Amino acid sequence: GKLKVLSVRGLKPLYTNVSIYRYNTNERIYFDFTSRDEGEAVMKLPVGVYTVLVRDHNIKRKFPKVIIKENKTTKIHAKF
Repeated sequence: GKLKVLSVRGLKPLYTNVSIYRYNTNERIYFDFTSRDEGEAVMKLPVGVYTVLVRDHNIKRKFPKVIIKENKTTKIHAKF
């Protein structure tokens, strides 16, 4: 499946870093950045449950239980 992350501050796209962890662990399995132009990142992930941390400098948005399904896109909207 896929994970689509959109980061915004107000109405403007935001460049943030995205860390993906195995659910209920501190094991980071993926790291990427949202784009500067659209504030988006799309990642292909195995089916499963993850914790996603989106960070803009010291401000964090945590999504503790993100479920990725076969042939589906899961969307996260991180507002700062």
